[in-house]
Amino acid sequence: MGDESSGGGVRVLVLLFVGVLLLSACAEEPTPTPAPPTSTPQPTLTPTPTAIPPTSAPVPSPTATPEPTRTPEPTLTPTPTQTPTPTQTPVFDPGLVILPTVAIPSRTATPTPTADELLSRKLDAIGFRAALVRDLSGSGPVEREIISTDKLEQMLFDDLEEDREDILVTQKLYELLGITDAGTDLIELLTSVYGDVVLGFFDTEDQKLYVVGDTADFDEQDELTFAHEYVHGLQQIHFDIRSLRDAIEDNTDRSWALTALIEGDATLAQLLYQLEHYDEAQQQAVQNAAQESDFEAYRAAPVVIQRAIAFPYVEGPSFVIALYLERNNFELVDEAFNRLPVSTEQIIHPEKYIAEEAPVDITLPDIGGLLGEGWTEIRRNTFGEAFFNSYLMSGIEDQAAAAAAGGWGGDRFGLYEGPESATAMFATTVWDTEMDADEFFEAFRPFAQIVVKGEWVTVEEIASTFLLADDDREILLSRSGLLEVQFVISSNPGLGLTLLEGLVPASDFETDSATTTKSGVDPAADLGGATTTDAGTGS
Repeated sequence: MGDESSGGGVRVLVLLFVGVLLLSACAEEPTPTPAPPTSTPQPTLTPTPTAIPPTSAPVPSPTATPEPTRTPEPTLTPTPTQTPTPTQTPVFDPGLVILPTVAIPSRTATPTPTADELLSRKLDAIGFRAALVRDLSGSGPVEREIISTDKLEQMLFDDLEEDREDILVTQKLYELLGITDAGTDLIELLTSVYGDVVLGFFDTEDQKLYVVGDTADFDEQDELTFAHEYVHGLQQIHFDIRSLRDAIEDNTDRSWALTALIEGDATLAQLLYQLEHYDEAQQQAVQNAAQESDFEAYRAAPVVIQRAIAFPYVEGPSFVIALYLERNNFELVDEAFNRLPVSTEQIIHPEKYIAEEAPVDITLPDIGGLLGEGWTEIRRNTFGEAFFNSYLMSGIEDQAAAAAAGGWGGDRFGLYEGPESATAMFATTVWDTEMDADEFFEAFRPFAQIVVKGEWVTVEEIASTFLLADDDREILLSRSGLLEVQFVISSNPGLGLTLLEGLVPASDFETDSATTTKSGVDPAADLGGATTTDAGTGS
């Protein structure tokens, strides 16, 4: 079965246009309409009288009669009238009034915000929008820091150093499997690779968000990174992803599955954020930034390490989108954090998650007595479909690798260390059908010849078992049952045969009748939780 691509187009309705109706308000009292003015009455004109013409007859003048002389009368002096004294108007006198002096403050100009304050406001707004897109409530502004690439690499190195003992065990496993060369410092390798590709991360322990960038040049890609990591903060608040990790730290396959859910969720939210809030020019700027990155350290890393880093961001979004499209919302995604995917098989094939097709739970027996004195078990874990896909892909064509790993039903392996740093690993795998087991068996044979230079030879002591060896290691491959394939890789010649002779008959598959795989093998009912990294590394 081939890798499922995450590049399929997703039609998501992300914008809802709301029409706003503006209503005109009337005044409380209507403005009266003025009556038409009455015409001003004009005065009645009085006619000017006509002049009477004089008659022609003469009129005689009368003779004047003399008037008698009048006796003069004495002039009387009038008595003056007394002017009344005016009454004085009373005047109010309040007495001495002291008015208080009031200080009137001068208007202070609004200070111009600093660049840091403007960026802080912008980050708050990005977080608010990201919470709306993801449909999860936040708890206010989150603690955050914009850091340089140098500081990121130092933080990554310090974080990996805290897990040095566990990483050194992984380093021994990778050397035995031929993934890395002998003497490779895995901590230095991982620090350089993560430093090459990580754009930001959320520390679930310190509840702090980090973005790799420049505060003076916070661009479109930085904004998307912040939105992505902010969603991780929401996941910690609502689902406690840190505790989920702690619950299954002994199962790498389940850890990969949970990380794919976590990163797939944040990546889908980031995509929706970009579609909803970015115009065409901004989206183009993000694409240009991605194309300008060369990822030199990442591309130089072994294929298994490349795939381990890329898996959550390639297969994770495909899985989450499949859940999202069931109801066109995040409801089933939220439910997935309460009913975790229990294998990378369920991530690669979402239909197996929906059908609750769980992996077979395999218990390895104690083989301390078979290895001899000085040997100890240093790891017991599960590879999973995603790992086998990546491992085979480093030696054969991608399509053939995906098909060979596609019928995975379950596995378990033990890694052992002996005298003089000798190492050995025994793995047993179960497949969904006999055809799936055959497909893996036949794909593993040519692949192993790339790891170990030599030719396969038949082992007479054990049926359907073959041996491949060179000066550094030996590989034994066996078909012990219809659905089972075992293989042993050892740095000590002859040790693999000893292990197979003692282990193949003792392999025990613990089952439960609750659910059944398509092969008819009953898987365990309780498969535990899942995990993510402490820092929630994301881009």
